[in-house]
Amino acid sequence: MTSTKTVPNVTTLSITQPWNASNANTSTSPSVVGSRSLDLNGQNIAWLVLAIFTLLTNCSFLFLISYIKNLRKPSNSFIASMAVLGILWSAMYIFPRWALSSIINNSENWFYCSLTALLGIFFTIVINLHLCLISLDKYIAIIFPFFYLKHATNYAITISIGVVWVLPLSIAIIPPLTFRKFSSGACVLVNSNNLAAEESYFIAVFSILFFVPIICMVFAYSHIFLIANKQLKVLADQDNSQRRFLNIKAAKYLSIIVGVFLIAWLPYVIFFFALYVGAVRPNLEIIDALFVLRFLAFSYPCINPVMYGLLQSDLRKYINKQMFFRNNRIEMLSTSQFGFSNGRPK
Repeated sequence: MTSTKTVPNVTTLSITQPWNASNANTSTSPSVVGSRSLDLNGQNIAWLVLAIFTLLTNCSFLFLISYIKNLRKPSNSFIASMAVLGILWSAMYIFPRWALSSIINNSENWFYCSLTALLGIFFTIVINLHLCLISLDKYIAIIFPFFYLKHATNYAITISIGVVWVLPLSIAIIPPLTFRKFSSGACVLVNSNNLAAEESYFIAVFSILFFVPIICMVFAYSHIFLIANKQLKVLADQDNSQRRFLNIKAAKYLSIIVGVFLIAWLPYVIFFFALYVGAVRPNLEIIDALFVLRFLAFSYPCINPVMYGLLQSDLRKYINKQMFFRNNRIEMLSTSQFGFSNGRPK
């Protein structure tokens, strides 16, 4: 069974809204009429699986941070906040917006359908600012340790986390308060009558609140690497190897986090910008590529807790300890119940 593929005008789309025939302001291109290489049902299943795994990884990570005593550090509040973000990202955005897109994206659910475009902007900015905040926290702790010890109080950390949440929220609600009013009974993702405002908002938001934090992160990691290499040379013959080791470890740790984020998000954002400015002409293959890049980008909140679990030494030790106790318990039960020890009968 074949279906007609509709290609939207990219200037009327948001970077976080679905690219399908249900979007307003679309134009049909004869060159892409035919069967879809990425079936919509298959996409919904993929998004559903991603939403479930994102919930599981972030809920598990948040539980471990709360449960393990050694992880109850003020600096880990940033990571705990990011785990909460991953849970909300999955439950409020990925699952209803993408896994149930055929149900949500219609006039009957007009309010939530209109709201999802704002949620996409909000969550994208919050993710980016969280990583920027974590980077700056580690940067100050390493480069200015005495200043950090004096000012890194619970109050300062709480205020920082609050700003990271409130600032994107205030940015996300600008469209419905100004140039993109909600309309009862209609899913309003983009105001086609005021594309200039839509374009200005889109470019300003992602230039200032996406690329600028990325530049800050890259600067922080680069400086940390330079300091670590400098200490390697200066302290080569001195008995201060622990500090040197911690700096190098922090540099590697942070570089992995930002590297995965850049790999996940930059291709999608750059590709979308190319479509937005008309450098790339949309067709069936381009739209399928956009789905793959979007899926990769939106998978980051799912991958993030796994990375922290592998890189966080206290958490890694706890998991290894639990696995060791579990294996010993299974072996003891096997020995006591079946009379086997090390695979041989007693």
